[in-house]
Amino acid sequence: RWGNVHHLIDPRTGRPAETDLQEVQVLARTGVDAEVLAKTGLLLGSAKVEAFLAARAVGWAF
Repeated sequence: RWGNVHHLIDPRTGRPAETDLQEVQVLARTGVDAEVLAKTGLLLGSAKVEAFLAARAVGWAF
């Protein structure tokens, strides 16, 4: 359905996300928090995701 592009839209560009990560899993207080943090981390990519999540004191894997 999506071809060779990601199903997430990068709000900075309005285009399908270009990321070097396949997935980001986050453990947070609520499911909504986990979902938002995981998608944001995915959009940030591997160069920035670890610092982003560490600053928010949540558990993660990617």
